[in-house]
Amino acid sequence: MTRKSARLCALALSLLFCFSLTGCGKKPSEAAKTDAAEAFLNEFFRFNHQERYKIVPDPAAADGPDGTGEGPVPLSEQQRQAYEAYYLPYADLATPDCIAAMQANRLPLKYDKLAAQEGVSAQVGGIRCEALDETTCAFEVSFDGSGTAEWLQSPVNGRLTMEIVDGRPLVSSISIH
Repeated sequence: MTRKSARLCALALSLLFCFSLTGCGKKPSEAAKTDAAEAFLNEFFRFNHQERYKIVPDPAAADGPDGTGEGPVPLSEQQRQAYEAYYLPYADLATPDCIAAMQANRLPLKYDKLAAQEGVSAQVGGIRCEALDETTCAFEVSFDGSGTAEWLQSPVNGRLTMEIVDGRPLVSSISIH
């Protein structure tokens, strides 16, 4: 073996060894995706968890300067910071685009508002996720100790789309049926 081919062989073996140690090219396991989906759903469906609804002013109130319906009022710096604090728990669970879509659709804010108005603090009783394909799963969430809140008596169903970001599965969208 010539010196040049010995070097190439050593380089190839070194690269192969490095890839095996760092996990380069590995896809997250189905279990990792399911764990990430369940962590997201657990946070999402703990309505008004730690009274998080109090952090953010109701965006529905921002319906024009005098409530005239003349369009949304831009958020003040204080309101923007409040929204950032409200959605901070999702930073390690969802993509920035997902969080922006949640904020635009008032998710889970509208459920937190309803829970706060009714004095309900929902506890997740069970989460079931079923992979539909490589990036999408169907879910069902049931609640424990939901008391008299009629809207918490039935499980909630929907779909999550997952995306791999820096080797980690994150939720990239949520739809509730």
